[in-house]
Amino acid sequence: MVKSGDVSSDKSKFEEAIKECSERFAELNSSWKGPSYKGIKASVDSFVSEAQLISTQMTSLAGVCQDHEAYCVQVAKWEEAKRIYDDAERQAQAEAAKGEYADQGFIDSCHKEMERQKAIMKQAEEEMRKLVTSAQSKLSGIKGEIKEVTFQPVSITSV
Repeated sequence: MVKSGDVSSDKSKFEEAIKECSERFAELNSSWKGPSYKGIKASVDSFVSEAQLISTQMTSLAGVCQDHEAYCVQVAKWEEAKRIYDDAERQAQAEAAKGEYADQGFIDSCHKEMERQKAIMKQAEEEMRKLVTSAQSKLSGIKGEIKEVTFQPVSITSV
């Protein structure tokens, strides 16, 4: 997976190269005139304009990468909350299986922990949805190869 920092670094290098190209050509401005100069200058100006568009698209791509990185953090948060939820549920069931000897206080604390983890999972799910929407929005401004964003889906089961 491409990282947002890599895209940002490449974008900076790309912009430096375009700036240098433009500046070097501008140095010719006082020493060389004529029809061929005007034609080449128009080509350079067109190239710089297209390069600026690519730079803007690189910014959007870096944003998509940031969204993906944040999405992965939310997936990990959701998975950890699910693991804790399942563990608390197993513990509550095991304690309840003791029948009249069950520690109701322990069962209640397990249920409280399950509710807390459910809230964490719900919050992570909402954040994941926002991040996918954000990434898709950023991709709408990018021409070329990238048409859609697909983040690895999480198997979210209702609890």
